[in-house]
Amino acid sequence: MEITHELLKEIRTIALESYKEFWGNQKSDYITKEIENFPKKFTFHPGKVYIKIMSSSGIFGFIVNVHNHKKFKYGDLLYAGGPTPTVNFKRGSIFDLKNARIRWTGFF
Repeated sequence: MEITHELLKEIRTIALESYKEFWGNQKSDYITKEIENFPKKFTFHPGKVYIKIMSSSGIFGFIVNVHNHKKFKYGDLLYAGGPTPTVNFKRGSIFDLKNARIRWTGFF
């Protein structure tokens, strides 16, 4: 399997749903605008080893983008521990997003 644009968009969709849940039943022009702008602030930056995911609040997380990583598998989701991924354990896999640990603040 390959990491596709559709799978990356699905991460953004899951995060957006979590963001909507965060706001709950609150309604205001500000909240509506924030929800509308959330996907626009979500970007993907492929690197040599990881795909870095950025959101409006900073680094959202990382996806392992190599098949020969010494600890993780291709497509594993990693928590953002600052500018680099935290490598204690994976938070899921891009190939199994229903069981991944994703919130609007990042992989957890």
